[in-house]
Amino acid sequence: AGGDTAAAADYAAALEMLHCYSLIHDDMPCMDNDDYRRGRLSCHKQYGEATALLAADALVTAAFEAVANAPTHPQSRVQAAAHLAKAAGARGMLYGQELDKHYETMHASESELLELHAHKTGALIIAGVDLGCDAAQADDALCTALQHYAAELGLVFQIVDDILDVTATTEELGKPVGSDAENDKTTFITLYGLEGARSLAKQHNDAALAALADLGPEADFLREMAVELLTRSK
Repeated sequence: AGGDTAAAADYAAALEMLHCYSLIHDDMPCMDNDDYRRGRLSCHKQYGEATALLAADALVTAAFEAVANAPTHPQSRVQAAAHLAKAAGARGMLYGQELDKHYETMHASESELLELHAHKTGALIIAGVDLGCDAAQADDALCTALQHYAAELGLVFQIVDDILDVTATTEELGKPVGSDAENDKTTFITLYGLEGARSLAKQHNDAALAALADLGPEADFLREMAVELLTRSK
């Protein structure tokens, strides 16, 4: 779609900082209480809870600083900041995490699980395409197509994540496996079984690819990414 590649790079950095902050919080004892992330000790295990909390807070503020100082026109920066805040806040990722904690004490239905992951995982993935559109000042039709693609891709990612939690090893994933079953959490595996979850992932992957149907070869890397997420082993 063209646009400002320098601004896009700053927006991408902001999104990754926000993502890293969410992982630090997600691993903490009051949340998922995980000791490992990406094959290494999680931040709070390595540096202590106080430092981990402050590091995550620093990443949030640095993310918005990167957007505010991006070398592009003010309208783009305002749009990007709004999209980032929506994705990370009470209407996005934080709401999804609250639902995740809520369903630790009760089983979620299919619609409730989809709502949870649409916010906890899908919101940031949608923000990725929103920020790209902000940098490119893309037209509404393109933005809508990419948002549909990202929403479906978020579900594919989470379904495959649930599959790997029962089929992969801690060494392969670089993080603990089997915790969902130990904690009796509702997952796509508990709702659909292993083969049913694989079929569901394929359905959402097909829907993601269909959202790109009117886009040309310039969207091939998005098509390739969808296939890679569906077939990933870690």
